[in-house]
Amino acid sequence: KSAELTAPVGSKHQYSTINYSVLGLIVQTVAGKSYESYVQTKILDPLQMRNSYTSEAAAQPAGLATGYNYWFGRPQASNQAYNRGLVPAGYLIASAEDMTHYVVAQLDGGQYEGASVLSSGGIGELHRPAVPTPKEGTSYGMGWFVGPLNDIPVVHHQGETFNFHSNVVLIPQSRQGVVVLMNAENSLDLFTAGRMGTIAAGVASLLEGQEPPSPPSNIAIFIIYGALFALLVLQARG
Repeated sequence: KSAELTAPVGSKHQYSTINYSVLGLIVQTVAGKSYESYVQTKILDPLQMRNSYTSEAAAQPAGLATGYNYWFGRPQASNQAYNRGLVPAGYLIASAEDMTHYVVAQLDGGQYEGASVLSSGGIGELHRPAVPTPKEGTSYGMGWFVGPLNDIPVVHHQGETFNFHSNVVLIPQSRQGVVVLMNAENSLDLFTAGRMGTIAAGVASLLEGQEPPSPPSNIAIFIIYGALFALLVLQARG
């Protein structure tokens, strides 16, 4: 309750993952039921997302993939704690096929096979550019970045937990979408080259008949790995 805004609402883009946990608590409080129950009945069930889950315990018997981290460029299996407080921020679990149902609803006025989870006006509000981001030509809407990828007008978002990565790209002009799910995460890549995030942009480019963009250089990653290795050698010599 002691937190204060650093800028007027809507005047500046400041992304905070934990704010989605706050939003989940608001949904839970207003709905009078758990966030998980609300998502299940209002989104997953109407969209026939039958291989989607709001808890790790429910997903594991259905074949939840093992997550991985990268250490010096090599993937290592990584079992991370499943934090219920972060479910609204990135810990919902879904299959690739189920995510296509979600994409269809995003591109078809909130509907999937006759079931509606949101009005077309509501979908338009989600995708409306609200505030510019530091990336030129890109704004933030409601949970979506709105701007070009490889000169293609798209609505997109990527996200990570500590051992999974996902990316969704909507192409409104052609009513196509791309879903990329990875059971691995590389924080070093995320904050330097961002190569994992370019896969969805490449697929979207191919769908639109364009050459995929060249992947970012990974020189920065090699420099960091080299510095870490040198530090280990110095410590061993010491």
